[in-house]
Amino acid sequence: MSLADAMPSVIDKPLKVDVLLAQLDPADADTLRGWLSDPSVSACSIADALTANGTPITPNPIRTWRKRNVAR
Repeated sequence: MSLADAMPSVIDKPLKVDVLLAQLDPADADTLRGWLSDPSVSACSIADALTANGTPITPNPIRTWRKRNVAR
């Protein structure tokens, strides 16, 4: 049995931020992408802005998105 056969195929769930980006209008999605890629904008600040705008989210999904998508 090969190593590839030992691991069941796993379908990753899309990240909450990716789902949100797909749902936003293009201008808002671009604004959010800018915030996400700017390390000077904290995850808490982004979460607060999104929540105030009617999209409740905690900082954790933002941190997870950054870990997977922003090169350091």
